[in-house]
Amino acid sequence: ATAEKMGFTSTPSTNVGMSGRIGMSGRKGIGVKIDDLITIVSETLASQFAGSPNQIDVRNAVIKFDMLRYDTFQDVIFDVDSALNLKGFTGPYIQYTHARAVSVLEKSGQVFDISKLPSYFILNTELALTSRELEVIALFGRFPEIVVSSATSFAPNLLCNYLYTLCQRFNSFYNDAPILNAEDPRVRELRLLLTSAVRQVLRNGLYLLGINAVDKM
Repeated sequence: ATAEKMGFTSTPSTNVGMSGRIGMSGRKGIGVKIDDLITIVSETLASQFAGSPNQIDVRNAVIKFDMLRYDTFQDVIFDVDSALNLKGFTGPYIQYTHARAVSVLEKSGQVFDISKLPSYFILNTELALTSRELEVIALFGRFPEIVVSSATSFAPNLLCNYLYTLCQRFNSFYNDAPILNAEDPRVRELRLLLTSAVRQVLRNGLYLLGINAVDKM
């Protein structure tokens, strides 16, 4: 019943042993039932994200991501306020970063084919990449490896860690390097391609965790 409430379908599954203790701090309440937990998170979201059309998707991200980000041998301690932090190791932070990338791409008025990213580097070898750009690029190649490792090890926390690191690096890049206002048109296109690639990786990664990416928070 709990799985159905969280959107999981009835499919064959493998039980994975976890640490024996799950602590719930829903406003310091311990041992919160799933129905009560959903209500607590929903009420908090209603005040913090009033008018947002994606409250259900954000609510599910709050709960799912916070449960999945732990190693299977760690105690799970769920705190509503921490799980809603838009700047922390949370599902909403991943969704927020995805929405930021979507916003940049929409403002550009262009559609980008991220498969062209490798060839773009080859054709524009004279472009000097910033350290922030290189940090983002370095993570792209690891995504398939992380997905396989997460699946074969029954360790979704590996994917959670990867997505969080990618968001941190993209947001540092976003804050330090002008994207839409880059003076060189080639640099602008490169940065928009990177932004498009980040958007796609975050969307794919969230999907694998059973979480919907949102275009607006």
